[in-house]
Amino acid sequence: MKLEFKKNSLMIFTSVIFSLSTTISLIPTGQEIWTSPIIQIDLENGLKALFEKDDSSQITVIRFDIKGGKLAESKSKQGLSYITTRLALEIPDRQKAQDFMLQATQFTMFCENDYSAVVVTCLSENLKDSLVLISDIMLNPLFSSIRIKRIKENMLNRDKIEQDVSRNMAFQAVKGSLFKETAYDGSVYGNEDSLKQIGRKDITGFYEKYFTSNNILITVSSDLNKEVITEYLNQCFSPLKTGPSFVYKEVMLPLIDQKTFQINRDTQQTFISIGYRLPPINKSNYVQALMIENLVGKGIGSRLWPLREEKKLAYNVSAEISYYRNGGMLEALMETENVKKMTALEAIRHALDSLYLDGIDSQELEMTKEYTKASFLRSNETKSARTATLAFFEIMDLGLDFFKNIFGEIDGISLEEMNSYIHEILDPAHRIEVTIGPE
Repeated sequence: MKLEFKKNSLMIFTSVIFSLSTTISLIPTGQEIWTSPIIQIDLENGLKALFEKDDSSQITVIRFDIKGGKLAESKSKQGLSYITTRLALEIPDRQKAQDFMLQATQFTMFCENDYSAVVVTCLSENLKDSLVLISDIMLNPLFSSIRIKRIKENMLNRDKIEQDVSRNMAFQAVKGSLFKETAYDGSVYGNEDSLKQIGRKDITGFYEKYFTSNNILITVSSDLNKEVITEYLNQCFSPLKTGPSFVYKEVMLPLIDQKTFQINRDTQQTFISIGYRLPPINKSNYVQALMIENLVGKGIGSRLWPLREEKKLAYNVSAEISYYRNGGMLEALMETENVKKMTALEAIRHALDSLYLDGIDSQELEMTKEYTKASFLRSNETKSARTATLAFFEIMDLGLDFFKNIFGEIDGISLEEMNSYIHEILDPAHRIEVTIGPE
């Protein structure tokens, strides 16, 4: 779209919204928005599994979420959750590595603030063999000194590489300010000092405490039947010992003492992030966070879009939410030319402050709801995405019914509620500004 966008934007926007509204209105709220039922399976040793039968492909995605994550670490031993989960997935010998390759089985792991996870993707015909291998590795991990040393080095390298990206630098700056001195502060990889404090005894203790049947959630999306999945899981993971589930405690969030960051980098563009704190997670807060994310920076109807398309101040604009049990963050994001940095910064402030002061009307609320529904559907199209969302909702205590009925939750937000939420979140007095680029 060129200069004529401004003249024709209302017509285009209205057409898009009409199309979205027509499409989404044909989808019933509740579980019917998904192609098949999602059910809970209670396994023999207390393990809980969420299962979705999806015949769209002969692929199975199975995810193991271990509750705790960074919240289960002490400040002096940051990185303990990541390294333990990584070692629990360490292939012990070349033969097992070859077996995985022959089965075309892929697996990965990561750590978040409230949990860590192992994700396995394989051909459904190879699921049983893959689970036999994975369970043998996860239930009998090798915590050798050589492996621990190598993974610590890898963690530091990964952190260094990731923090050399402006987007990640901005994220850490906002998160560090909002969650300073809490368990959410810092990298999931820890740091050089904290990793020095982690020994084999710490890793073994963390594994024995948290890798238990009552603390692991399994989420499966497969074309195989529930009975087959249940049989395989019981056969492979029945030896997993029982133990208490991680108890999530309230995190006292600090006052924001640093609100402006200028990170000097010799880059061709300037990256801008405007961050806001989100309240502790619950159904209403999460739905309104999804809505404000779409309202602020997703697509042609968002408040930031004119900064790119009409004012030509940005290469990219967007908004992202990151949510944890005890709170979250909303970021309004922009990439701009270095010479336009100050103009772009004033423009993004003005767009957000106008939304804070004026709120939205009933028409924009309905548009935001339709965009939020469409965005949620798009972001959960794949098996891996749905298993991730299902697991996240379960760990956050939002539950399976919330996943099934999220459209109803969105529709239930009133104009008064949304404007009150906007006024609470986008308070300029509490925002954090991060600018990354040449001084």
